Formats: sequence, C-alpha cells, structure tokens
Amino acid sequence: MIVKICGVKRYEDLRAIAREEVDMVGFIYGFEGRPRSLGLREVVELVTRTPENLRPVVVTRSDQGLVDDLLSECTPFALQLYGDRVMRAKGVKVILPVAVDKRPSLESIKLSRDLPDYILLESGEPGSGRTIDWELARSAREALGDRKAILSGGLRPENVCEAIRIVRPDGVDTSSGVERSVGVKDVERIKAFVKAARGCIGSL
Repeated sequence: MIVKICGVKRYEDLRAIAREEVDMVGFIYGFEGRPRSLGLREVVELVTRTPENLRPVVVTRSDQGLVDDLLSECTPFALQLYGDRVMRAKGVKVILPVAVDKRPSLESIKLSRDLPDYILLESGEPGSGRTIDWELARSAREALGDRKAILSGGLRPENVCEAIRIVRPDGVDTSSGVERSVGVKDVERIKAFVKAARGCIGSL
C-alpha cells in the first residue's frame, strides 16, 4: 500500500513525514493563488532536501514551460500532471489525476498509448478535501485493470481504512486530512493516518 502525503510546504513537516511509514510526499507548484502552491525556488529546495526514504512528487500543470523550468533544477520521483496531455521526462514517473465521475476520462486512459505510471482517483474538485463516492471509485479502479491506482479525496485517519476496504486501491493520498491549518501538517494526524492505512491491509 502506497501512502502519499500531499500539499507539503514546510521543511519541518517534510522531516516529520520522513519519520513515518510514508512512501511519497507531494509538493504543489505552478497553481498561483492556491494556498498550498509553491514557487519554483521553494519547490526545488524541498525536492532536493527530501530524505532518501521518501519519493518526492511535484503536483503541477502539464505546461511545457513549467515542467522544463522545474526539471532544469531538480529531478523528482514523479510529476502529478493536471492538463490535457501526459508529458514525459527521462527518469521521472507520471501520476495522472482522474475524476472518478467522468467516465470519458477513464476510457481515454485505457485507450492511450502514452500510459501514466499511476492513476490518481479523485473528485472533480482537486484539493477541496471533499470525500468522493467510493463505490464510483471502486468501479473506476476495476475499469483500469492492472494500472496502479492511488485513491484521493477527503481521506482522513477516521475514514481511510473503510475507503481502502471498498475501493481496493494500490495507494492512498491525503493533504487536508492530516493538517491543523491550511498547509501546516499535524504530526499526530499523520501518524494516525499511516497507522490506519497500514493496519487496514491485514484485515482485507
């Protein structure tokens, strides 16, 4: 089970996350006006300072200029791309977000030649913290076959195990569900989220 903590803005939060059983950490870049979005210098610093036991993911738009600027300064584990196309860079994985209630999006992924490495199942309002319909998410996950699927959207320590049991994803992703205020992570909620997600696996 992949555990991803997204929307990290502070190095102290990054260090705290590295002490837990977390696999991926997400930094948001290129979404001006969004409270968790970082500038180029900030995101490059966090990516380059990410401890070796974490895989840094940069959440950004599929804009060639943004991606080129980023990759000229650092090499994250993956790009989580919002836009109309899957962009590739040597040695960098791609996570493609898909709104589970948009069936055409799922069909286009299944038919695409340029397949992403991971699919992020989320709501049509990314970053809202809104819980998605888990039955829809399960149908979407089944439609994707053996593609690796990460579940997002309103996941918290209190509901992540139930979500895993219903959807059966390969991973889970949270941001606001482990915060004490916007962009400020809560160490105890991170611990609780990881414990709930990892503990649920044995009960499936």
